[in-house]
Formats: sequence, structure tokens, C-alpha cells
Amino acid sequence: MAATLVIAIACGAPDIAHAALGSAPFRVALMATPEAGGNSLIIRIEPRPVRPTADGQLFDLYVIQIQGFQRAAFLTDSGSWSSAPVSVRRGLSTDNFPAVTARWTEKLLGTASLLVIGARPSSDPLVQSNWLFRPILRSIAVRRRLSDWTDAWSAGLVLVGLGAASVMAIGLVLYLARRPPDSTEP
Repeated sequence: MAATLVIAIACGAPDIAHAALGSAPFRVALMATPEAGGNSLIIRIEPRPVRPTADGQLFDLYVIQIQGFQRAAFLTDSGSWSSAPVSVRRGLSTDNFPAVTARWTEKLLGTASLLVIGARPSSDPLVQSNWLFRPILRSIAVRRRLSDWTDAWSAGLVLVGLGAASVMAIGLVLYLARRPPDSTEP
């Protein structure tokens, strides 16, 4: 239920609610590479150049995979997924922090949506008042290459059959369109 609330707030909240939050001090890049056993997904979170302050604000970094309307998973620092809220990095400073890169294999096909949140240290990331920056939502298509299919020949034959049926249907329509009408009809 809490994950649903976070998703609804992050995606459907009015711009006024996010206006109070500043932009995140990091950039998020998400890449997918098809492999035989699924897709290799890589997320890279890099710091953006910001003005140094006397005391950099500390935050915990959370990467949340949205898995449906009421389900979400949290990326751990070891690169695995957890259903409990855990951060991928703790105690990062807005002034200077190392780039975060995580890689995992996604076996399901479709769209992978990730929400990246910077929250107060040791706080609940599902509570919007704990957020320090506007969350960043990234989505990527998770597809399979045709050459990775175990039965690629049958898929090719289906495509050839559909093409042949389409050509025959077009030919039938053109033939019927050129035929003169019957003169026996009143």
C-alpha cells in the first residue's frame, strides 16, 4: 500500500507539490542490453556539478523498481532487490559523492520503471516529507532479440505466412475492383 502511495505521489502529484523540492544533485542513466538469459540492465547515477556549500547536505539514495500498481522493489547496495525499503547508498553528500553503478539481469519483458529518490538519512523513503529532492523517474523497454528466441525459424515462418496472406488479400481486392458489374441487376 505504501508503494502505491509513493508511485501516486511521484507520478500524479501536481507541480506545486514538487515546486518546494529542488532538483536532484545527480543525473540518472538507464541502459538495457539484450542477452540470452534476459536483459542486462545498468543504472548509473552520477553527481551533477553543484555549488559547494559550507556543509553538504547528507542524504540516502534509494532506487525503486515499480513492479505494478501496488508492488515495488528496492535496489540494495549488493545489486539485489528487496521488498523492504533499503537504500543503495547511505550518507551521501550533495557536495561530493562517487558515481553509483548497479547491474542486474531482468528476465521479464515489457517496460522497467525506476524511481530514484534522495531522502533524509535513516528515514522512510515512502514518506514524501522525507524527500530532499524531486524524484527522478526513468523507464526503459526490456525486449528480446529475434535471434535469441529458441524457435526463431517458426517465428520467421509465421511472419512469411502473414506476408503471403496479406499479398493474397490485396490481390483479391484488386481483382474484385476491376471486375465489371453484372448487367442483369436492375
